[in-house]
Amino acid sequence: MNLNIELTRKLYKFFAVADYKSINELFDTDIVWEQMTGFPGGGTYKGTEQIISKVFSSLKNEWSGWKTVVSAMAGDGDFVFVMGHYEGTYNKTGKAMKADFIHRYQFRNSKIIHFKQYTDTLLVANARNVS
Repeated sequence: MNLNIELTRKLYKFFAVADYKSINELFDTDIVWEQMTGFPGGGTYKGTEQIISKVFSSLKNEWSGWKTVVSAMAGDGDFVFVMGHYEGTYNKTGKAMKADFIHRYQFRNSKIIHFKQYTDTLLVANARNVS
């Protein structure tokens, strides 16, 4: 089994229980995290502290039942690709959503150095939209 895929599996287990200490151990100190514009916490961040405060905290505080459900992983050298979907209910509107995603991780020396997210941000925006 590909070591980077195994590390990525651990990462999603840590995400599920908000184990930021263990997540930090998988991240390179200079990790770059690209969250899509239009997604909660959208933007590019460097370092675990920024990622936790700008991305993970907003999801935890603004959504109920937020889940990142993985359906498949594939690895090629230093890259791991993850497919799945997000689901949750936006607290302010009470609207639920489900949106597919692909995540791309890049590794160096068994640490994640780069993350890039691909997802349908319109589905997320619709849940956040008061109409």
